[in-house]
Amino acid sequence: MLLELTDEQRAFRESVRQFAETEVAPRAADLDTTNRFPHDLVRQASARGLMGVTIPTADSGAAAKDTQERCTSEAAMAKLYASEAAHRAADRTMQIFAAEGYRRGSTAERLVRDVRATEIYQGTSEVQRMVIAASEIAQVQA
Repeated sequence: MLLELTDEQRAFRESVRQFAETEVAPRAADLDTTNRFPHDLVRQASARGLMGVTIPTADSGAAAKDTQERCTSEAAMAKLYASEAAHRAADRTMQIFAAEGYRRGSTAERLVRDVRATEIYQGTSEVQRMVIAASEIAQVQA
């Protein structure tokens, strides 16, 4: 199956390419060395509409919920994304604070503990992936 890009998708691809070639590429060595993406580049990317993802309201989980449709897959995706983002942030915090992060009562220790408890409460990432897969398969077969 061969998918063709729409005119809008081609224009977006060209916009990204132009930004990468004119703004990012000349600073690539510095970006690699510092392991940082400067705020001015983020602002420029945002001004060009390259930051974030827009989802049509009709395709959102909230729209499905408002119309009493099942939104199991969307809810599982949101829970999976949020729990894994929190896990990465807590892990990164623990890396930054090293041994101090393990000290009982520290903010880093509490974050790691709370993130783990939330993952268990919401259902593990593997369970969320199974829910998403089952929902998507059912949708394709329908």
